[in-house]
Amino acid sequence: MKKKGGIGLDREERRDEIKNEIWQLIQKEVSIQSTFDINQHAVMKETSALSLFPTHLAGEFAFMDEHANRYGLMIAKVWIELCIRYDMYLKMDYNIRTEFDLFPTIGDVFHYVYSKLGVEILEKGDDDDDVIY
Repeated sequence: MKKKGGIGLDREERRDEIKNEIWQLIQKEVSIQSTFDINQHAVMKETSALSLFPTHLAGEFAFMDEHANRYGLMIAKVWIELCIRYDMYLKMDYNIRTEFDLFPTIGDVFHYVYSKLGVEILEKGDDDDDVIY
């Protein structure tokens, strides 16, 4: 029987649950941090970061710092939320202000977060009672 928080799930089902949790959190934070009015469910992994956090609008330079800050904040908020939920203390290992280069699509953010945190969450296993939902 499947239970909330991965208890009773096999490893593959748990991995899928973690991936879904990370993706939903990314979609939520993108919809909050983007200056565009976007439905979180419209955000796809193929979505360009620059389309949601543009550095140019209509060919004109447009608040690059603000959008870069919002994009970086979105990534940080996802990271922090997952660390809090799973009682982990892991640092992001990329240089700030490089988000657009490292993560040109929202899917790139997902792959980064999952590769760093998802594996750690999965390794915590089902016996961890400290998970906060």
